[in-house]
Amino acid sequence: GWRCNGGGHYVTKEQRTQVEPGANSADAEQKAKLASKLRQIALCPLGFEWHREGKGWRCDGGHHYVTDGELAQFEAEVEAKEKDRLLAKLRLVGKCPQGYEWRREGNGWRCGGGAHYVDDVQLAQFDAAEATAAPTSKPGAKLRQIAPCQQGYEWHREGEGWRCNGGGHYLKDEELDQFDIAEEAAEKGRLAARLRQISKCPQNYDWHREGDGWRCDGGSHYVKDEQLARFNAAAEAEGKAQLLVKLRQIGKCPQGLDWHRVGQGWRCNGGAHHVKDEDLAKFNAEEAAGKAKFLTKLRQISRCRPGAEWQREDEGWRCDDGAHYVNDEDLAKFDAALEAEEKVKLSAKLRRIGNCQQGSDWYRDGEGWRCNG
Repeated sequence: GWRCNGGGHYVTKEQRTQVEPGANSADAEQKAKLASKLRQIALCPLGFEWHREGKGWRCDGGHHYVTDGELAQFEAEVEAKEKDRLLAKLRLVGKCPQGYEWRREGNGWRCGGGAHYVDDVQLAQFDAAEATAAPTSKPGAKLRQIAPCQQGYEWHREGEGWRCNGGGHYLKDEELDQFDIAEEAAEKGRLAARLRQISKCPQNYDWHREGDGWRCDGGSHYVKDEQLARFNAAAEAEGKAQLLVKLRQIGKCPQGLDWHRVGQGWRCNGGAHHVKDEDLAKFNAEEAAGKAKFLTKLRQISRCRPGAEWQREDEGWRCDDGAHYVNDEDLAKFDAALEAEEKVKLSAKLRRIGNCQQGSDWYRDGEGWRCNG
C-alpha cells in the first residue's frame, strides 16, 4: 500500500483500486492501454502503474511524469498514423490510384471518387496476410533511412522494389542491397576501430575471428569477446552521459536530472525543460564542425592522412593507424601561432578600412575597433 510522509495515514492497494479505473475487465483494459501510452511517451522501462498528479500522470516509481497535453498530442499523432495506414491499405486492396479519401458505406469502405469499394472481409484478409508476412520481408526502418520517408509509413512490395504506403517514395532492391553493403562495411570499420583502441594495435590491419575473440591480421594483438563487451558497455554509457550533458546545456536545466523522450524531442524528468530534436541536431552539427576544425589542426601538425580518426593517449593525441602523435604542447604552440596570424590579418584589414598609416595595434572599443594611436 501507500503511507503519507507524515506517517498518520495508510491506503491499501485494495482501497486505491476502489476509487480508480480497474473495477471490471473493461476498465482494466482501458487502464492497461493508458499505461502503455504513458510508458511509450516517458520511456518508463520498468512497467510501473501510473497515478494522477496535478495536470498529468506520474509512474509509481516516481521518476517519470507525463502531462495531459503530452498525452493528448501522442494520441493525436497515433490516430493520424492509424488513419494514414488505413487509407494506404484501402487504396492497395481497392486498387484506387487517385489518392482519394475513403468513407464508411455499409459493411465496408467507398473511395471519395465513388468507383472503388472494399468490404470489411477483404480488409480483414489483407490484415491477416500482412500479419503472417516474414519480418525480413518488410525492412521498413532501413527503407525509411534510405528514402528518407519522414512519415513512418509501412512499405509494400511493388515490382522489383518497395513503395511506402503513402505513395511518395520508391526504392529498388539494388538500392537496398547497396545500403546493406555500405552498412556492413561501416560496421566492420567501427568494429576494427574499437579493437585497435582496446588492443593498442598501431597498424591499420583488418581483424578476424579466433576462438572467443578477435585477432589482428598482423598476428600480434588479440581481443577477447568479454573485453569488447566491456568496451561497448562503457562506450554506450559514455554516449548516454554525453547526450545528457548536451540536453542540459541546450535546455538550460541546472538540476542534473535524467531526460526522457517526449514526441519529437526530450523532456527533463523535472518536467520544466524541453529540447526539440531539431535543436539537438543543430547543436550536434555545430559540435561536428568544431571537431572537424580540431582534426584539421592535428592533420596539419602531423601531416597524417585525411580522414584519420584520433584518440587521447597520455598527454596528446594519436591517429588510428598509430603512426602519428601530437602532444598537447605542440597543439598549444600551433594554436598560438594561428591566433597570432589571425591577429596580423585582422590588423591589416582594420588599417586599410580605417586609413591608419602608423602600423598601430588595435583594440575593441564598444561595437568596433580603435587603433592604439
